[in-house]
Amino acid sequence: MNNQVVTRFAPSPTGLLHLGNVRTALLNWLYAAKHGGRFLLRFEDTDQDRSQIEYIEAIKADLLWLGLEWNGDVLFQSKHAGQHTTALHALAEKGQAYRCFCSESQLSIDRKLATSRGLPPRYAGRCRALSRAESEQKAESQPFVWRLAIHASEGEVTVPDLLHGHVTFAQRDLDDPVVVRSDGTFTFLLPNAVDDAVDGITHVLRGDDHLTNSAYQVWLIEHLGYHAPMYLHHGLLLGQDGTKLSKRSGSHSVAELRE
Repeated sequence: MNNQVVTRFAPSPTGLLHLGNVRTALLNWLYAAKHGGRFLLRFEDTDQDRSQIEYIEAIKADLLWLGLEWNGDVLFQSKHAGQHTTALHALAEKGQAYRCFCSESQLSIDRKLATSRGLPPRYAGRCRALSRAESEQKAESQPFVWRLAIHASEGEVTVPDLLHGHVTFAQRDLDDPVVVRSDGTFTFLLPNAVDDAVDGITHVLRGDDHLTNSAYQVWLIEHLGYHAPMYLHHGLLLGQDGTKLSKRSGSHSVAELRE
């Protein structure tokens, strides 16, 4: 068995590299270097409408300028599209993923009702009980998304974390997250988890705003028959207004700092 540490930096090529990204990349690079491991660069480019080749080249140039050289070829999430679909079908066959036909207006009503009762605004589970035949019949004429069947299941999900210890979530405290949108494109959760498994990632270091995402992804990875990586959820870099530094919040890009 190969026990080599493998980390990754997995940006979306929808904008320039900013300081929050750099911190995550640096921590993954340092952890791999400390343990004599490998640091991979993977572009999460499944959002074809927003992904741009110029951002891919700019991010690569910024990482090299910072001295954060990756090992091996650059990886692209879009190259694993077939594996993402296969994973979804495997989950659906076992009743662990299902089609949801609820409209945005219905979901909004459900969220408001839950909030008024002092409950978390989770999915109400309306489509969870549909039989396969009912689901397939409705899918012929109605738009739908795919959700994971987590909330109604008993049990717990434990995220192994180098900083926080083992963080355990009761499945009933989790939602049934959307993994495929109504236009057929995948959300972040499933491709990111499948790619980590396929790419042999042993350690995932990222911001602590991803802790709940990690619970969903540990559930996914284990139900697909893979071994979950070890995680480290670090604190976030915040701006003067106390919000997370990001492209959307106007954080300086590395390209701007290089000039």
